[in-house]
Amino acid sequence: MRYRLTIVSDGGGIWRQLPHAKPPGQTVSFWFPHGPDTDALRRRVIATTAHEFQHIATALAGQARRGRQREPDAYLAGACAQLLIEGALARADLPGGHDPRADAFLPEAARRSGHAGNEAGASLSQFFGDAGILYIKGAGRDLAQHCHQTIGFPLQR
Repeated sequence: MRYRLTIVSDGGGIWRQLPHAKPPGQTVSFWFPHGPDTDALRRRVIATTAHEFQHIATALAGQARRGRQREPDAYLAGACAQLLIEGALARADLPGGHDPRADAFLPEAARRSGHAGNEAGASLSQFFGDAGILYIKGAGRDLAQHCHQTIGFPLQR
C-alpha cells in the first residue's frame, strides 16, 4: 500500500497527477489545505492518515465494513498516532467539533463520522484531567496503553 500526501493552497490550487507508470499495489491519496500554522497542519496530516489507515487495516483484516466500532477506533488511531509521533497530544487536537445542526445537510456517512468524532473526543478527554497537553513521557502513558489495548497500537519503546 502506498500513500500520497498533497498540500494545496488556500486559493483552491489544482493538483494533477502526471502520466507515469503505475507502481504495483494501491495508492491512497490525501489532500490537505495549506495554512499558516504548519504545526497544526502536520498534526492534522498525522491524525487523518492514521484514521484512514485504521479503516484500511480493519478492511484488510476482514472486519465488517459498517461495524459500530470502526469509526470511533479510527478516531482513536488518529489521536494515538499524534501522541506517539509528536510525543504529545493537545486537548485542542482531540477529534470533535461536529455541529449536529448540520446533520440535515450531510450524507449519512458524514453524520455518523461527525458524531463518532465528538464521542471519541469526549471519551479521550478523560485522560487529560485538568491538563491541556498529554506527554508520552508523562500522563500520556495511560493513553498510549489504552491505544495498545483497544486497537493494538504499538507501544513506544
